[in-house]
Amino acid sequence: MSTKRTILWLAAAATTTIAAVGLVYALTPPPSSAPPEPTAPPLPPREPPESRDLVAAADLRRDAAVACSAGRYEECLRLLDQAKEKDPLGDRAKVVRDLRESAKTRLEMDGAKK
Repeated sequence: MSTKRTILWLAAAATTTIAAVGLVYALTPPPSSAPPEPTAPPLPPREPPESRDLVAAADLRRDAAVACSAGRYEECLRLLDQAKEKDPLGDRAKVVRDLRESAKTRLEMDGAKK
């Protein structure tokens, strides 16, 4: 291959490369100068209803224990029943079973005294 031919071949390759780059540049859309649209802030995570029921049941059981300690056994049992509706599995806990049994026993004892 002669030097003249090599130079022509390199010039053709360079011209083709420049044309290809120019074509890609011409077909690429310009970047948007507008700022991105604001997005809404993320919503806080929602607590599943089951969690709220568990918390409410725990509060009711705590109030039941206070009522039982104050000698209000009917109120204690009523609160335990409400807690059981919200969290049936929690009613199986030994402390809850003992509290329920104690309130029932005290009510029976008070009934027998009358």
